[in-house]
Amino acid sequence: MPAKPPLAPKPPDDGRSLKTRLIIAARDLLERDGLEAATLRATARYAGVSHMAPYRHFRDKDELLAAVAEQGFREMTRFIDAAACRGTERDAAGVAYVLFALENPALYRLMFGVNLSPRARFPGLVAAGAEAFERCVAATGVKAEVQAGECEEPPPAAVALWSIVHGLATLVIDGLIAMPPEGPARDARIAAILDAAP
Repeated sequence: MPAKPPLAPKPPDDGRSLKTRLIIAARDLLERDGLEAATLRATARYAGVSHMAPYRHFRDKDELLAAVAEQGFREMTRFIDAAACRGTERDAAGVAYVLFALENPALYRLMFGVNLSPRARFPGLVAAGAEAFERCVAATGVKAEVQAGECEEPPPAAVALWSIVHGLATLVIDGLIAMPPEGPARDARIAAILDAAP
């Protein structure tokens, strides 16, 4: 497999804040080349800023990646909310969760991986993750209270739903469950699998 060409640096000033540009650059590197590629130095180079610029906002790589993961959870929440507004089927939120994971596999692995443990170091990440979790389990009719930075025991119905959607997303990303190409057939397949769950 031929090596990927290096990413061309982004324009030095696109009107966004430095912090936002760094988060976007790190996410691009993550999705294109994996977790190891999203270093502070590579992110700065790709964002078109000096190699010291990221330190104005992030102490280290973990703090930068936590900001990327936090953004991912906020996007997931919006994705689930939009699906819940459009869909009337019981599994709309679950389908949205899986689709988000399939459209953002490297980001999804970062969001749920162990690389940012212990997560309590990143309150914004914990809060964004809790919000996404609550949206996802809302379809069960169970109110799941998740305390920031603590591992509370959510209701069993909430854990069961999360286990199903997270497990399905991971199995598909890992290539262990085949899915139709992006489109209505894939959405229907995901919905059918979720609907078959007890």
